[in-house]
Amino acid sequence: NGIEDEILASSIQVYPNPSSEFVYIQSDQVDQAKTNLIIRDMTGRIVFSQNNVQLGHAAYPLNISNLSKGTYVLEVLTENARLSKKINILY
Repeated sequence: NGIEDEILASSIQVYPNPSSEFVYIQSDQVDQAKTNLIIRDMTGRIVFSQNNVQLGHAAYPLNISNLSKGTYVLEVLTENARLSKKINILY
């Protein structure tokens, strides 16, 4: 639903962007249980996924060093909302 998506978008930070080894995902809200992370290339193909990630105030490190240089879409999915952010990977 749009309201939950907006709340999620305002509460999640992804940094640094661009990056080459790790991006960190951090949530301003109380711990987000059962969060799924998906990274898609620009053709929509899933190149990474991880389920049941516990996001919270502590930054969650996501290793992206195995991905090729380029632009990707990181999807953060909770039980009630979905957030998509573009991330740029440099080498």
